[in-house]
Parts: sequence; C-alpha cells; structure tokens
Amino acid sequence: MEDMIRRIVEVDRRAQQVLDKAQQEKLEAEEQIGKKVTQLRENYLDQARRRIQIDTENDRTLFEQRWKKRQKYFDAQAKRLQERYAEKHDAWLETLVATALSEPQNEKAKDHGA
Repeated sequence: MEDMIRRIVEVDRRAQQVLDKAQQEKLEAEEQIGKKVTQLRENYLDQARRRIQIDTENDRTLFEQRWKKRQKYFDAQAKRLQERYAEKHDAWLETLVATALSEPQNEKAKDHGA
C-alpha cells in the first residue's frame, strides 16, 4: 500500500513538473511572441519612415524642378518685357504725352454740338 501511495505521489510530482514546464514554455512563448510583435512593428515603422523620407525627397526634387522651369519661364517673360520696353519706350511716352495734351474726343463733340 505504501508503495502504491509512493507511486501516486511520484506520478503526481512528475505531472506537476510537466505542468510547470509547460507553463514555463507557455510564458516563454508569449514573451517571444511579444518581442516578435514589437520587432515587426518597429521594422514596419522604420520602413514606413524610410518610404516617407524617400517620398519627401522625391517630392522636393520634383517641386524644385517645377520651380526652376517656372522660374525660367518668368525670367524669359521679364526679359521679353524689358526688351519690349527698351524698343517701345520712346513711342509709348510720345503717345501718352500726346494723348494727355490733346483735347478729349467727348469734349470736341460737345463743343461742335453747341
């Protein structure tokens, strides 16, 4: 009878050891899963940050190219206007002075009608 009780106690002790080991393995697995999830999240965030940085640099480059193109266009327009001004300045000035000094058309019509 004592031998049977010893066996039961021994089986119970071994079962408890197996349960303890299984519980320990479960805790270790949960910890590893948690670490893996954290690592995956960090990797994903790093990749996302790199993509954002690359996209930002690409956008900046694109906008700079557009700005240079636009600036070239505006510079060409300004040059054209300056050239036109240099060519026509005297004629425009004469026209303005002549118009300012001449009698307005409406005034002439009123004087002739009276």
